[in-house]
Amino acid sequence: MNAMPRPGAPARRMAFRPKLRSVTNTYQLLLGENEMRFRFRMLAVLNIGLLLLACAARQPAQPTAGEPRPLTEARAAEPSAQPSTQPAPEKAEGTQGKTESGPVTIAVWDLDDLASQEMSQPELGELLASRVVETIQKKGGYNIIDRARLADARKELRVEKGAVTDPTLRLQLGRTLGAQQMVFGGYQVLEGKMKLELHLLEVESGRIIKSSQESAPASSISGWLEAAQKAAAALL
Repeated sequence: MNAMPRPGAPARRMAFRPKLRSVTNTYQLLLGENEMRFRFRMLAVLNIGLLLLACAARQPAQPTAGEPRPLTEARAAEPSAQPSTQPAPEKAEGTQGKTESGPVTIAVWDLDDLASQEMSQPELGELLASRVVETIQKKGGYNIIDRARLADARKELRVEKGAVTDPTLRLQLGRTLGAQQMVFGGYQVLEGKMKLELHLLEVESGRIIKSSQESAPASSISGWLEAAQKAAAALL
């Protein structure tokens, strides 16, 4: 015998259908929300990956062992050239003649007659100094202070005419004239011979660089001049 439907069953089915639809819609909403979250997460991961790739591209690649470096990088790694620490060669003291800055300025003073006043011949001192000047001129490399300037310096310092025998005054005259070197000396007649002595002096230090001596017969003026020439040549 066929079962008879229970009274009220269709009504219950009709009431259950809206609940089923509500559950279905909620499930679909949940699925959609999860999908959106998944998409956002994948997008964030993708952005982070792109950012890491960009940072890696900015860093220069390190050369492997044995691989030649670029020229600019190799030059930058080379040590810079260091200036030489070796001292420059010192200039020799008492250098005679022409220097790196030009000719040497030199003053030649009249030679002093060392004989007694009764036997003195001071005029010969000027003559002998003239031969010394001629010898220096022939040698070259010197700027000789002329006699007019020597006379002006004497007047300025009130020094009498003739040989300058005071060493301090001689240096003062040389510095006033701007001389770098000076030649001075004396002569004397003894036992029929004229003995002559010359000195080359450095004005800045007051040091005698070199000295020379010559002699000649007392009766021969030409011999005196020749002796002065030889003595001057020996100084240069």
